[in-house]
Amino acid sequence: MEKADIAILGGGVVGNATALEASVVFPNRRIIVYEKNSTVGLEASGRNSGVLHTGFHHPAGSLKEKLANQGSKIVRKYVQIRKVPILQCGMLVVVPTFSSIGSAFSNLGILKSLCLNGKRQNVNFIVLGKKGVKKLEPNVEALAGLFLPDVAVIDFVAYVKALFYDAKSRGVEFFFDTKVEQVVPDGDEFVINDKFRAKAVVNCAGIYADAIASLCGLKYQQYPVRGEYYQIIGPKKKIVSRLVNPAVPPGNSSKGIHFSPRTDGKMFLGPSYKILGDKENYEGDKTPPEIFVKSVRSFVPDIGVDDLRWASSGIRAKLSTDSDPDFIIRLDMTRPALVNNIGIGSPGLSASMAIAEMNCRLLKESI
Repeated sequence: MEKADIAILGGGVVGNATALEASVVFPNRRIIVYEKNSTVGLEASGRNSGVLHTGFHHPAGSLKEKLANQGSKIVRKYVQIRKVPILQCGMLVVVPTFSSIGSAFSNLGILKSLCLNGKRQNVNFIVLGKKGVKKLEPNVEALAGLFLPDVAVIDFVAYVKALFYDAKSRGVEFFFDTKVEQVVPDGDEFVINDKFRAKAVVNCAGIYADAIASLCGLKYQQYPVRGEYYQIIGPKKKIVSRLVNPAVPPGNSSKGIHFSPRTDGKMFLGPSYKILGDKENYEGDKTPPEIFVKSVRSFVPDIGVDDLRWASSGIRAKLSTDSDPDFIIRLDMTRPALVNNIGIGSPGLSASMAIAEMNCRLLKESI
């Protein structure tokens, strides 16, 4: 049976970021990555919006807020060095004009909460009135808004691949088409699939992280939530020029369906929020385009069903279906060491390199 020092389970963005960070923090150690797919980033990591969030939408002091805030800065520097495409578009968060008086007051209250959250987090933002929103985005109808100029969009597929190639160049070994079916503590090591003995395991299995934890006798429950995207086609594809989001309260289960640009110039609407019973149901029972149009017409009225074409979907891990619990990043076992990453949905991409640093700090405590 072969031996390794650190086994990382999962080849998504967090797994690859952790592999690269571990290769730096633990030089001359044998680091392996198990991935059940044929290459890296084929699940949630390769099916998202690519937004580098600042942590603005998450409760102050939470891991999501801190790691997104720290991580987005690290990722930004990394992608610039590695020449990964980045779109510095900023994010506009708006209170729709076409609301009842009651909902307008409610939305303005949400905007105030976001302002307070942003000030506590020291996030760079600008408060805009109706004219200010119109100046930024002529086709947006809003009572008020917040503009976050530091929010960017990256080519998320190119980012995951860059992490993979950099980790591989530093000696990390990747085993693809390899499903993890056994993780058994044996003395001060784990036995993995009767092939490797490893001193430490980092569980970065995304939507399957609860299943991996259960192999080690630990009970976590994650819920699969699918987010779908429609691409805006035809003359309306330039209807806005940046991320445009409806105002939702800090800690809301979803950031809402919004306008989501990509680095290649395409514009999408999404993601939706569909609770699933199947972790691999990417296309069954698609959300109709009318739902997307209804969600955004309150602040961009000049958009219709004929302007949309179904594009893609991703499935993210949630610890609750009706709220937004924090990440769980925890050293659950020592000697052998097990670091679990549970509930790593949004803002996992933004936080990925900060999560990697945290994983390696936890490993230092026991190896």
